[in-house]
Amino acid sequence: QGDKGDKAVNWKGAYNNSTNYIIDDAVSYNGSSYICKLATTGNLPTNSTYWDLLAQKGTDGVGAGDMVKLVYDTNNNGVVDNSEKLNGQSASFYAPETTTTIGTLINSATAKNTPIDADQVGLMDSVASNIFKKLSWANIKATLKTYFDTLYTTNGGAILQVNSVTKTDIQTISTYNTWIDIIGLSVSITPSSISSKILIMFSVNGSVTYDASLRIVRDSTPVGVGDAAGAKMRCTTEFPCYMNTAGAMVVSSITYLDTPATISAITYKIQAYATSQPAYVNRSATDIEGTHNSRGISTVTLMEIAG
Repeated sequence: QGDKGDKAVNWKGAYNNSTNYIIDDAVSYNGSSYICKLATTGNLPTNSTYWDLLAQKGTDGVGAGDMVKLVYDTNNNGVVDNSEKLNGQSASFYAPETTTTIGTLINSATAKNTPIDADQVGLMDSVASNIFKKLSWANIKATLKTYFDTLYTTNGGAILQVNSVTKTDIQTISTYNTWIDIIGLSVSITPSSISSKILIMFSVNGSVTYDASLRIVRDSTPVGVGDAAGAKMRCTTEFPCYMNTAGAMVVSSITYLDTPATISAITYKIQAYATSQPAYVNRSATDIEGTHNSRGISTVTLMEIAG
């Protein structure tokens, strides 16, 4: 049989001065523990002849050894020095949050009436083992729009938006045999759907003393013009000519429904074409002082029509 080793400490509990103690008996006394090194009866554990200190009681709130308060709290302010996790914390028990306590926290929070895109809302992710995640207000708006768009569709023929421009100043077109933009009669629109149609309505006031034509141009492409026929002018409408009444002003108006098939921004404008005599916009040809010589307005209106 091998060596049994040293005897274990024989714990006797609290010291009793009438008990006979032998070597390796251990007792507690005034918060410290002692081990008997010489058989004794009636000698206090503080008597080093009979006892060795086994574990010394620390001073309440201070302790002993390396973990004395002067070591971990050099400023004596209750804050553990060089600590990230325990800084300023006391040893306490906190009950776990419940649906009731969380509800109370939410109810007592400061209200925000106008959320912005960067704001976050917490949610339980049901497809990721119900873990807690966050969702931005921007994502919430985008998700709701996508969902509601599937519920509410715009009926065909509904007016989705209207853009309009009015020209009140005058313009003289004296560059001949080329299409010239009528300044101020240009309107942009961004269709909300590729199936939308654009209803174009324009009225041009003015006067000519010889032939002049008008046309609609979408970006750089003429639309709403007549078919090609030899050398004849392809236009949207003619600017009426009054040879013998140069003091008069007439209006040319037309309505045209275009199908741009795009959701990008597009611009519609009105152009004029004069041949050998000037064309005047918003004024008569003579434009002299007198009540029979007028000034007018010209307009372009665009309506997006649901397809």
